[in-house]
Amino acid sequence: MKNKVLILILSVLLVISSSASAIGIIEHNKKDEEVKPEVKKKEITYEYYLEDSLVNEIPNKETDDDGNELYKFSKYQCDNNVTGTFNEEEWTFTPDEVKAATCKIYFVKTFYDVDITVSNAKVDENNPKTIEREGDGVFYIIPNDGYEFSEVTCANNKEVKYDPSSNKLTINAISEDVACKVDFEIKTLKMDLTCKNCNEKASEIYPTERKSYGDSISLIVTPNSEYKLKNEKKLTCTNDQTATFDEKNNTLTISKLTSDTACTIEFEKEIVKYKLTLTLDGVKLTNGTLETDVLAKDSKEIIVEIDDGFEITEEAKSKSISCENNVRPDITIIDTKTVKYFFGSITSNTKCSIKATKKEEVTTQPDESTE
Repeated sequence: MKNKVLILILSVLLVISSSASAIGIIEHNKKDEEVKPEVKKKEITYEYYLEDSLVNEIPNKETDDDGNELYKFSKYQCDNNVTGTFNEEEWTFTPDEVKAATCKIYFVKTFYDVDITVSNAKVDENNPKTIEREGDGVFYIIPNDGYEFSEVTCANNKEVKYDPSSNKLTINAISEDVACKVDFEIKTLKMDLTCKNCNEKASEIYPTERKSYGDSISLIVTPNSEYKLKNEKKLTCTNDQTATFDEKNNTLTISKLTSDTACTIEFEKEIVKYKLTLTLDGVKLTNGTLETDVLAKDSKEIIVEIDDGFEITEEAKSKSISCENNVRPDITIIDTKTVKYFFGSITSNTKCSIKATKKEEVTTQPDESTE
């Protein structure tokens, strides 16, 4: 009986042990079937930028026709504290440590295009078309005749400087493509005038006159009474400007103003002379000549000597001279041989004829008492 019970107990224990083993195997197989977590690989992701713009691939290491490199390395930025160096010969970036990170590699252009457009001017054909990075660009711009610098505007508010004395435009530290427009405007010029002996004054300074380049400029300038522009050299202008004076209209004119100028005009007292021309018959001059210059409004005295056989009587003296323009001199018979003609004021060219009367011959009759 005891043996049966023992066998029964052993059988139960065997069944329990087998079940436990089976459960253990099942659990172990379940653990083997679980998905293990993926281990993150240690690698760097690269991004490439040209002039701060993302590009699909690293710019090629290439040169232009003159052998100048088109691009150059600028800088790099890596996260996760990754550092490294860029080899410009091999054109590669080498990190000091490889670990999960993103590195941005920046490149810039070696040369930048410069586009200059102008108004009322000409760009020197020898100006450079490109400028090396961070270099200063110097460009020569020649304004058209009569124009001067007004303003220059550039993209991205790039600051530039234009020197009118050398016609030089300077753009400093170029680090991107540049486009500038340079405007010139027509010059506004001035004329100052000093007039001597005009407008009833000894000297007068006229208000400044202003005109655009190439325009004519005129001023009314009235000389003082009995004054005139006797010598063209008395009308002068600075800076190669030429003025003329129209006496009929009292107008001073510069036909084409091309520079600022200061003009001076000086009128001088007019010395007017008239000619007194004489023809003589039966008399001869004792003073002067047959044609005499006489200052305007001056007097003139003519003295003649009567030829033998001629006479000028007191009664006929007014008929002894005839003049143009109703000129009538005062006549004085000094003696039987001498007559004076006095012209009080000569106001024009005058021709006069002086003529003595031939004396009548006296015939002596024979005395009848003596016959």
